Amino acid sequence: MATAQGLAGYWSSWQAAARDAPEMAAFLGIDPTQGDNC
Repeated sequence: MATAQGLAGYWSSWQAAARDAPEMAAFLGIDPTQGDNC
């Protein structure tokens, strides 16, 4: 996190069942069959 520059960030590992769900891919607008990953 770099709050002094007015930036903020957060990273977290996603729960595998949610991360790999087709509904999540659709929500994010990605296509896992084309190599897109979240």
